[in-house]
Amino acid sequence: MKLTTDHLNYTLPRERWKERLRELIIYICRQCADHEYFGAIKLNKILYYSDFESYKRLDFPITGTAYRKLPKGPAPENFLAVRRELVENGLAELDERPASKGDYVEHRLVAKREADLTIFSKSEIEVVDEIINRFADLTASEVSELSHDIRWHTVEMNTLMPYEMVWMSNEPITSHDRKRVKELILEHGW
Repeated sequence: MKLTTDHLNYTLPRERWKERLRELIIYICRQCADHEYFGAIKLNKILYYSDFESYKRLDFPITGTAYRKLPKGPAPENFLAVRRELVENGLAELDERPASKGDYVEHRLVAKREADLTIFSKSEIEVVDEIINRFADLTASEVSELSHDIRWHTVEMNTLMPYEMVWMSNEPITSHDRKRVKELILEHGW
């Protein structure tokens, strides 16, 4: 049997998706402005987890942008272009500084205005806030390591990660899981 991936969603375009991505980046940057650890790696992971968790909980991602597997973890396909536009249009500036932990340079995006939240639902912002709080005290290395989960290990480097991967779990398979799979096999004739 050949496994096909034609039915998977690597991007789920939302109306005004680019504006949604831009405003979400601005929102996250404002919320994390006072965090000790907050650079491009952490911003990318907050975006990734926010979109995927929203897809899981609300049946649609916040931005719908595609995410690519990179060495430091998943990142939005359009991140660098949108970040460049934010800086060029004076909506943000890129502050490069030595990281407070580790031996690398932190690329912190500093938003110059508040985000336009009218394009997001209350539920979407709640998901983002939850992810921001979960990662608040973690360094870029720690957040990157967390993102190297079963989903990240499943695809090849530099390939897109389908939204359906949100249903994959790092949790061990239980005897109940095995029993349910056997039931489904019998029920559906797999």
